[in-house]
Amino acid sequence: MTRIIPVCLLLALSVVHAQQPDSKEKPATADKDKWDITADLGPTTKLAFETSEGTWMNVDVSPDGRRIVFDLLGDLYVMPIGGSGASPAERLTSGPAFDMQPRFSPDGARIAFSSDRDGLWNIWTIAADGKDARQVSKEKRWFINSPAWAPDGNYIFARRHFVKERSLGAGEIWMFHANGSDGLQVTEKNGFQKDAGEPAASADGRYLYYSKDVTPGQTFEYNKDPNGLIYAIFQRDLTTGRERRIVSVQGGSVTPRPSPDGKSLAFIRRVRLQSKLYVRDLETGRDRVVFEHLDKDLQEAWAVHGLYPQYAWMPDGKSIVVWGEGKIWRADVAGGAPAVVPFTAKVEQTLNDAVRFPQKVFTPDFAVKMLRDVEVSPDGRQVAYGALGRIYVRPLPSGEPKPVTGTDGFAFDPAWSADSQSLVYTTWSDSAYGRVRVMKADGSGGSD
Repeated sequence: MTRIIPVCLLLALSVVHAQQPDSKEKPATADKDKWDITADLGPTTKLAFETSEGTWMNVDVSPDGRRIVFDLLGDLYVMPIGGSGASPAERLTSGPAFDMQPRFSPDGARIAFSSDRDGLWNIWTIAADGKDARQVSKEKRWFINSPAWAPDGNYIFARRHFVKERSLGAGEIWMFHANGSDGLQVTEKNGFQKDAGEPAASADGRYLYYSKDVTPGQTFEYNKDPNGLIYAIFQRDLTTGRERRIVSVQGGSVTPRPSPDGKSLAFIRRVRLQSKLYVRDLETGRDRVVFEHLDKDLQEAWAVHGLYPQYAWMPDGKSIVVWGEGKIWRADVAGGAPAVVPFTAKVEQTLNDAVRFPQKVFTPDFAVKMLRDVEVSPDGRQVAYGALGRIYVRPLPSGEPKPVTGTDGFAFDPAWSADSQSLVYTTWSDSAYGRVRVMKADGSGGSD
């Protein structure tokens, strides 16, 4: 078992690592040989439209409470806290790279987010105006996502995804220096098929909250009961490394977010078929529903990027900004009516034309491999047989076969009349069921 060292003992090591220069000179690579995920790879189509709704949008609020950052279709946008109104939200990132899960740094100067712009999911940061993109994690094998800033702004917690035998995987929380590092392990996965993620640090930097699959065993099961307990929320003391299950309720609990004053914890819980936003008083353990217009969380499924889109407390702790039902909402923690935060966003996407090769799946004529119920007429001049559900007649000794039954049902077992002028045969169709029919040898004059 891997030994997990308390984070406080590793901070100095992380700083040293982040400041160490790379002593190995890397060979120069021509730009033409470098993979660029943002390039147009073959024929493309440009798509542009404006929308006031979105699907599975992660949102965050700036530390001064004046701005909201959100993701939409792989791009990041920012707008005033009251919404964008008639003016579209400002787009910070664009292009084929998929950027998501934006989180403001504690000083509001930078935004951390998850992106596949280097070819694999990693953590990046940009300045609040969308410039100066910097790569934080440089993973080449596993997915890294769900960033959460430490209160000092020097470190970013994130979920690291591991896969072994099955396509499913397991999650661990790692910590990365904001200037870039290989990362330090904070939590330990339970096998390779049990998820854990969605980290969030308390405002004082002492505790880390995250969600974890607590169903028995180490094997992922598809028949999970959402009315029971699938996920629970854990609190990890970053000074001692000790953990405890802090929210464990019927219907599961996911996507924790501690309040700015550290006295409350917001989380999402399933109630029958509906996901709801709760707030727990950490002193009394009392839970309250504060918002119900959420979409369904992903507890029964496999949620590599989180069980619900990220959301945020307002700095005063009086409301929570969250996505649900296609909209961005401001939910009142005291119990007041929630309000929609209106937005419009201009979306510009590049669609790569699908690579398709024509495939010949059939030919109108082909050689039959097996003839059924072959019957030669009494005069020896014709032969009747069945093939592919139809009856054919062919002259003897040579000639072209001709179908004498149609395609409205299956025909079988032809037999000749004594004068070689007629055929009797059986048919089947789902509507008319079985029949015995008689027709002329040329297919005319059929009757039951």
